[in-house]
Amino acid sequence: MTLEKRLDDLEDGIEEMKSISLCMAEQTAHMQALIEQMEKCLNQYEHIMEPAQPTKMSDVGLVNKFGIMRQQKQNEPGEHTLNGPRSP
Repeated sequence: MTLEKRLDDLEDGIEEMKSISLCMAEQTAHMQALIEQMEKCLNQYEHIMEPAQPTKMSDVGLVNKFGIMRQQKQNEPGEHTLNGPRSP
């Protein structure tokens, strides 16, 4: 390959890289605009979903609404149960 041919190939490669760089810059700007738009929408939804005052609910209310009960305290290791202490 001659020197002139290699130089032409390099110049073509540089032009191609400039074109790719420009395209990527346009896509980056477009993506940034989309991200900003999504953040605005998210902020609006968060504002709508935030209640004015937090609702406090008793344990009975939680059980009635969600069927949730407090978890029973687990026995400590070595603690006697109804069956008596464990034998080694």
